[in-house]
Amino acid sequence: MLVVLLASTPVLAQPASPATTGVRVEVEGHGGALWPQPPRVIDPSEQDRPATTTAAVGGRFALYFTDRGLGGRLKLQITGQYAAIGSFDYFDLFLKSRARTEGHWFTVTPALGVDLFRLGRIAVTAHAGPSLVGEMTTFLLERAHPDEDGGDFENVCNLSAFENNCSDSYRGVAALGLSGRGVVRRGGSWYLGIDYTWLSHDRHILVGTIGWQIR
Repeated sequence: MLVVLLASTPVLAQPASPATTGVRVEVEGHGGALWPQPPRVIDPSEQDRPATTTAAVGGRFALYFTDRGLGGRLKLQITGQYAAIGSFDYFDLFLKSRARTEGHWFTVTPALGVDLFRLGRIAVTAHAGPSLVGEMTTFLLERAHPDEDGGDFENVCNLSAFENNCSDSYRGVAALGLSGRGVVRRGGSWYLGIDYTWLSHDRHILVGTIGWQIR
């Protein structure tokens, strides 16, 4: 499985105010792109045809502790991102069964963020923190009897006979990012935005965001 992630969360729609206390919460959904692509799963039947990475998806949860701090509103957040990096079905002649190989990439990033700019319903924030990146490959065999959910394949990486068909690796990297947010309507809680994150092992994540600010 493969993986990456980053984070930032905004404070929007309100002009800067004197220091106040009180916790606010933001919840976001993310959808966008990861580049450059992590190592991709190779089709066993066509060794020269690598899979392509699908869109990165994820989300963020953030807590704002004060209206102002370090020159702007201060927040603590955790972000997660996921991208599938290939899935191939084929018939394994040795096992005499249909098989599937899947690749996965993900990141989990706790970070500290601060508003850089706020004007009306618009806010620009910066965030930084450590990120755990995971890259995984899983191996699945066709079930003799599909499960109740209709799944035709079962992950067999937990069986020693297939451990060489599976792999996973994890690393810790630094994450830096910027995000911009705009509240959909004045006084509202919903906002739209864009978020960019740079990972120190030369990966980039650019996603659109939709979020809800709980006051």
